[in-house]
Amino acid sequence: MKSENPVELADESSALVIVDMQIEGCERHGPSVRPVIRNIQSLLSRFREANGKVIHIQSVRSKEHPEFTVFGKEYALLENSPGIDFVKELQPLDSEVVVKKILTTPFTAPLWKQNSKRQASVLAGIPLLSPG
Repeated sequence: MKSENPVELADESSALVIVDMQIEGCERHGPSVRPVIRNIQSLLSRFREANGKVIHIQSVRSKEHPEFTVFGKEYALLENSPGIDFVKELQPLDSEVVVKKILTTPFTAPLWKQNSKRQASVLAGIPLLSPG
């Protein structure tokens, strides 16, 4: 991904937030997600090179989650299943924060609140909705 208009972000006040880039969700989107992964991988490399803050959001559900028990959706993103793993190109480093998202939004999780005291954030990812 070559940027025509580079954006400068201060290391101490910005973060890259990668949302829901997990095996199960990406497989659901098919081959059209490959360019998205490559673009996010490029951003991730740039943030890592600059020692920038990186936060990974991981969507996880239990079988008791209301999506399944109340709304009757098919099981997806179950805890301890291989589908919740991040795609190999975007695996978090040990030094990077992973926020487990059990609700629709990760922005209420305590771990997010502890790590999001930033003036600027770059959000990247795909929604885990049905494609099309």
